[in-house]
Amino acid sequence: ENNPRLSQYDTIVRNTFLPSRTSSALDSTFLSHVASLYNPHMGVEHLGLFLYSFIKLTKTSGRIVEIGAGYTSLWILQALKENEDEKRRIGKLHKAGK
Repeated sequence: ENNPRLSQYDTIVRNTFLPSRTSSALDSTFLSHVASLYNPHMGVEHLGLFLYSFIKLTKTSGRIVEIGAGYTSLWILQALKENEDEKRRIGKLHKAGK
């Protein structure tokens, strides 16, 4: 049996949370910016994406202390920005009673 109350906000939830609609970390512009900071001697080629994903998953906001040369900083900052954007979208949904 299909319960319309259960799925009434599916579209809103998809538009709010799907990475393809909210993430610019994997677009060519972002990747070109981080590429200039990449140093093959640092061994962090996968760490930026990992930190980005971890911060997004845990919904971290606020302060993060990082010590390094800068490559992962942009990934961290992008994740924090997107988390704040997501919080704003959720706040708007709450104010609209959804």
